[in-house]
Amino acid sequence: GRGSKIDNLVQIANNVVEWSDEVYALHGVAPGAFGGTAQDFAALVHPDDREALWQRIEAAVAAGDGFTADFRIRLPDGRDRWLSTWARVQRDAHGAPHRMIGATISIDDYKRAEAALREGDRLKDEFLAMLAHELRNPLAPIGSSAHLLKRIVSDERGAGQAVDIILRQVAHMTELVD
Repeated sequence: GRGSKIDNLVQIANNVVEWSDEVYALHGVAPGAFGGTAQDFAALVHPDDREALWQRIEAAVAAGDGFTADFRIRLPDGRDRWLSTWARVQRDAHGAPHRMIGATISIDDYKRAEAALREGDRLKDEFLAMLAHELRNPLAPIGSSAHLLKRIVSDERGAGQAVDIILRQVAHMTELVD
């Protein structure tokens, strides 16, 4: 993904957010094209991810440490993009949180590939469930017919052995399908 070095800077006390050109590109906006406050940044975050991301940021500032987060943003054209951010709080001479620095990269391709794999798994599971159902359908009447046949021809040794083989194989197939 794109991103680099320290490319996010948040001046905590005066609520100023500064980005590198790379981060502007990740958000799909021209350098300087957003208001430059934490609230302006939050407005770019996907509504479903905004609260969780904000909680992580606030917890990091309160604890004076850092955080990592994967979240979606809403691009100007309405599409969503996945980003991953790492940030660290720096304290001033008095120990108060002064600024937060970090880096952001796109993980969009990774997240889309992950979603495609999940969909493939879902389709595979659906196919296997359908296949198992279709295989079970003929096994029950075959098994019942073999039991019936065994009663009818129980006195003939060769037929009885053939029926035993059928019953064993039906039981084995049923086990495999289940």
